[in-house]
Amino acid sequence: MFSREIKLHKKIQARLEDETNILRLKETFEEGGESLMVLEIMDGHVVKLSFTPELALDLSRQVLGAVSKLHRTGFVHFDIRPGTND
Repeated sequence: MFSREIKLHKKIQARLEDETNILRLKETFEEGGESLMVLEIMDGHVVKLSFTPELALDLSRQVLGAVSKLHRTGFVHFDIRPGTND
């Protein structure tokens, strides 16, 4: 199952080379029967404070822009929600 996700991520990355809002896959390998991915380090932080409507709008536009590019290339993201990484 996980190796299928790695292949999908590579396919998405190849189609969206110019997109800055998509995490880049650096390397993949298997160890002990497990498929592993090495992802790029992204600058940022967890937002736990309230912020201005202008900032919320800017962040929303960035996220929706990346999702829109995914959809135009034939991919649909299935897990967009607050706390995806919790």
